[in-house]
Amino acid sequence: MIKLFSDKYLKYLTCISVALMLASLVALAMLGFYTHPLGDDYYYGVHAAAALRNGEGILGVLSAAFKGTARQYDIWQGTYAAMFLMHIPPQVFGELCYKLYPSFVLLLFTTGVFYLTFAFIPAGDKEARLFAITIASLTIFLCVNFVPLCGETFYWYNGSVYYTGFLSLTFFFFGILFRFLKDKKLSKIILMSVLGLIIAGGNYTSLLPAMLIILSIIFFKALSKDRKAVVGVSVAFFFTLSGFIFSVLAPGNAVRQATSYGTDPVKAILKSLLQCFNYLVHWSGICVFLVLLFLTPLFVKIIQRTEYDFKYPLIACPVAFGIFASSECPTFYAQNNGGAARVFDICFYMMVICILFMYFYLLGWFVKRRDKGQFTFKAAEFLPGIMLVVILALISACRPISETIPPLNSIKAATSLLNGEAAAYDRQFCERMEAIKNNPNGDLVFNPYTVPDRLKWVLWLGDLSTDPMANEDFASFYGLKSVRLSDAQ
Repeated sequence: MIKLFSDKYLKYLTCISVALMLASLVALAMLGFYTHPLGDDYYYGVHAAAALRNGEGILGVLSAAFKGTARQYDIWQGTYAAMFLMHIPPQVFGELCYKLYPSFVLLLFTTGVFYLTFAFIPAGDKEARLFAITIASLTIFLCVNFVPLCGETFYWYNGSVYYTGFLSLTFFFFGILFRFLKDKKLSKIILMSVLGLIIAGGNYTSLLPAMLIILSIIFFKALSKDRKAVVGVSVAFFFTLSGFIFSVLAPGNAVRQATSYGTDPVKAILKSLLQCFNYLVHWSGICVFLVLLFLTPLFVKIIQRTEYDFKYPLIACPVAFGIFASSECPTFYAQNNGGAARVFDICFYMMVICILFMYFYLLGWFVKRRDKGQFTFKAAEFLPGIMLVVILALISACRPISETIPPLNSIKAATSLLNGEAAAYDRQFCERMEAIKNNPNGDLVFNPYTVPDRLKWVLWLGDLSTDPMANEDFASFYGLKSVRLSDAQ
């Protein structure tokens, strides 16, 4: 019989966690081989595609991307790093590259989570390495399986590179930062500064929480009088802040703002807090709670190994929730709503990290109080687990069962692969590509896609229009005169 706190239990938990993560990633990556470009992939990539058709090579592609970024800075938005990447969508180099992209973004996200988690591991500590592998694997399992509308998260380049891609780079930034706090080398300051400039040119949804965390680290290091840490992190923050200011001051932001209605900062903060509370209620399904319960023995061991006393749960937990809620502030401030579907992925990832942190901190408070004899109940670390069950019961009572036990994205992906739905969608796209190949510079009419509901908002995020004017980017990308959908439904 395996004891709850035995080393064997922890090893089994590590193996199960890795297996769950890998199975999920494989299913989602395989489904990516049936995805195709859409919408802004063509709008931003048209100039790079033209450069390749004109024989200008990779230099022509890069030149088109730089010019496109500068143009968007003036007319639409200042997120310079993201705009540059958007102007070089994978299909510019062939449809196969677009099919490979979901595997790349899944790998980038996975590597980022592992790199950040391993930043807390002492050198040569094998047991701590198992802890990190387990925590990272289960975090990734939760994120990729339950993120809402995974089509915009993994399978649409323009949306996913802007959000999941830049959040992944943010994980690498903090992985370097926490390694710098243990080994204060100039090379790490340089890497943080460069990466800070890059992520500052991405989405504000992940950037604002990142900047708040950096400022918090500077504050606490200043309190502990760690001057080298304060100086090094401040330098990285300076470059990140400079990039953010450059992005915010773009003339195009004012142009874009004129197309939407925002709200004042105070209302944006209050609405963000309320929105993220709703996320906690509707997104924290039973699998999140099960993961926390499974991690309890591992967390207890980690807590017992650290000297930190976890004295301030009433400060740490609200601060963590506030940082999570800050991810919604930019969209409420600019648009007075929670943002597009692809914004949800950042909010969901932030929610998972927030829940893990708050549970770990509360558990640490219970365990440290018990070890000091303040609790007579010997298994006081089970109290947070009992609280989780009660919270889950209360939440489940006021929402649909589909939210308490949501289907796994990887299961939906595997189902679509096995029953041929994904392949059927792919064949329809290939028929269009064959028609384009056989009718260069022509006027084409396509039948609308027919896809089952399971693929909607996953591989299928939309289609062309019956109005040729609305499809000009698609036509220009492939060198066609015009293209439209037939009126047949």
